[in-house]
Amino acid sequence: MASEKQNNQQEDESLVDEGVTIGQPESETGPNPPERQPKAIRTIGFVVLGIVLIVLGYTLIYHLMY
Repeated sequence: MASEKQNNQQEDESLVDEGVTIGQPESETGPNPPERQPKAIRTIGFVVLGIVLIVLGYTLIYHLMY
């Protein structure tokens, strides 16, 4: 978790060095607005969420059966 935050901070700093503004909407927002978070972090979040839901469902069924 801490290493992910450090990586994100390094990416943000590199974007600032290149003169890219972070979090500001583009002058013309087309049908696809700029993404707020990278796809890798979002995918990891969905995978973790899925695993948690599977474990919770399994424990619920287990307690109902026994």
